[in-house]
Amino acid sequence: MQFFPIKLNSELPAPLYRQLADAFRDAVSTGLLKQGDIVPTTRKLSETLGVSRQTVISAYELLVSQNVLQTSSSGTTVLAAPDIKSAQPGPSDQPHVDFSSRISVFAKRACQLGEPSELEDFSTGAPPISQFPIKLWRRHLAKHALRNSELLQPSQDSFGLRALRDAIAGYLGRAQGIACSGEQISIHSGGHPTLEFIVKLLIDPGDRVVVEDPGNAGSRRIFSAHQAELIPVPVDSDGIDVEKLFAIKDDVKLLFISPSHQQPTGAVLSPSRRDALLNWANERDVIIIENHYDSEFRYTSRPMPALFGSNNQRVIYMSTFWKVLGPVVRNGFTVLPKDLLPVAKSVRQVAERDALSLIEQHAMADFIEDGDLERTIKRNKTVYLERRNVLIAALGDRLSRHVYFSKEAAGLHQYIRFDDYKTQTEIMELARAAALPLIPIDSYYLNPRISNEYVVPFAQMTPREINDSVQSFTQGFFS
Repeated sequence: MQFFPIKLNSELPAPLYRQLADAFRDAVSTGLLKQGDIVPTTRKLSETLGVSRQTVISAYELLVSQNVLQTSSSGTTVLAAPDIKSAQPGPSDQPHVDFSSRISVFAKRACQLGEPSELEDFSTGAPPISQFPIKLWRRHLAKHALRNSELLQPSQDSFGLRALRDAIAGYLGRAQGIACSGEQISIHSGGHPTLEFIVKLLIDPGDRVVVEDPGNAGSRRIFSAHQAELIPVPVDSDGIDVEKLFAIKDDVKLLFISPSHQQPTGAVLSPSRRDALLNWANERDVIIIENHYDSEFRYTSRPMPALFGSNNQRVIYMSTFWKVLGPVVRNGFTVLPKDLLPVAKSVRQVAERDALSLIEQHAMADFIEDGDLERTIKRNKTVYLERRNVLIAALGDRLSRHVYFSKEAAGLHQYIRFDDYKTQTEIMELARAAALPLIPIDSYYLNPRISNEYVVPFAQMTPREINDSVQSFTQGFFS
């Protein structure tokens, strides 16, 4: 037989042996090669193509493992698989399935919500990879990857590895004043899965949920997908307006709130409002989901005590390590009231069980117990505080009469509001030209609107980059 032409390109990302294997599969699918055809020896083909013999050997071994080639008793490699093209049924060979009539109510509701915006995340402002302690993390992973297999047996507890849960409980006691045990903690694969678990645990279609407005867009999507009725309550510089809570006449099942660093405004719930909010929840029998958003990084004061510490029977606390260890580690967790544990364990048996690898859970437990988590937070605070201060100073010096900053110094993004000197369209054009990461918060409102309010994720920019971008932005602002 005359062998089919083969073209390999060393400049392509795919290695040569994979390109060669792909060429064989294409030849089978197009009929150039058929079952029983003899293919060249590895030595002959390597000479013909001008590649190493090992390249051809690797390609042949891959094709043998995929049942495209086989080796005969005489040592000659021959095609083993039937014609791939004829074996693959075409569109006309299979009956059409109308999945639109088969999908669940939940899936239909999720489709109705449309595509998420860039803001529909629990984490506006990703941490820079340069601040991730990669050497420390590798050391902890390597330690447990080499452990005796008996020590890495799957956990029988659906809430996750007990050693990690105990380590988190200790950390929460030191950092947030939360008195809890590892028994109350459930480990998840991120912020969204954590909230999804809580919603599955508590929400039925039609249940009313109070949310901050503006507030986290991703959480609203989860509640809406489960057909909850959302009740927006305004937020100001002291957090959620508690008087508006008392004005709600309908029964409410849940309140979702970020009291220690509100997203996106950065507001901290004032002490008087904290007390009033807990009184309202007790009077109305409302469960509170406390989203500990972004508040590891408080720059001018100690972290605010959690609501869970004031009422550990009515508050469900949730958080992640993403802002400290992202994008590599996205572990999320929730702290549950003790009376809810039996039901929660049953739900966890069928929802996101074994979401994280056991090695990663062991590594994270050691990372916390050895003090690496708190040292990383302390070190990164210095870096992020400098970047925030540069941003505030650069904008304030040049635009003091036209811009308002949130008063709270915390988190990895800064909330700002411009006056009407420029329209939002004009401001966004200037920001794009200046490479200033300015994000409008319109979609943070339950009913999106143009408000000339923005967040600036500053963590990934160096002080010099911030200065240069702000200088370029402000020059255009007054032109």
